[in-house]
Amino acid sequence: MDEAEEPSLSEENEAKNKELSAKGESEKSTIRHGTDFQDAFETLAKFRKSERAKNDGEVSYFQNNDKMILDGESFVSNLNRDLDEAKKLFTRLTQAESPKDQFFIKQEIIRHQKSLRKIILGSVRLCEKETCSFPEYTLDILNMDVLKDILEKVSMENWSSQDDFHSFDEFTKKIKNAYYERITPWAAYLKSVIEELGIE
Repeated sequence: MDEAEEPSLSEENEAKNKELSAKGESEKSTIRHGTDFQDAFETLAKFRKSERAKNDGEVSYFQNNDKMILDGESFVSNLNRDLDEAKKLFTRLTQAESPKDQFFIKQEIIRHQKSLRKIILGSVRLCEKETCSFPEYTLDILNMDVLKDILEKVSMENWSSQDDFHSFDEFTKKIKNAYYERITPWAAYLKSVIEELGIE
């Protein structure tokens, strides 16, 4: 039986060159995407504003002339923040022995619920303005109907009840997961917001 021919030196060099070329293109792509993200992020940062209406939480948005777009990522981050803080408090609650400690921890949990409600309400009111809208890129995930559903749930339920809190957490988890999946990679999302705002 004939032995398989070993590749020649020139063939080995050609294979190595192809491998290095592919690696180089991959690295260039990574650098390019990173640069795209950085450029888009820095551009949008110049147009980011925030608004705090009476009794509402602070809402972040982008504005160019009269056109306003809700900062969806900031909204979802605030949602995560209050939920994470409430989860930490529930852990403390299971360890608290005195009724007095339990009472004050529950009050702190409710404070985060109220904080989140204010942010959602502020976002709804902002997006009710004719000149403001949700980012088109994530509109099927984050829109007025979704915000109002979250607002209704956070208003009707009582987070001092762990069942109510768990129900809200599970409800919003699906929205958050879908949202972050959509905006990854971020560069494409940020560029779409820049285009919507008409930034040149």
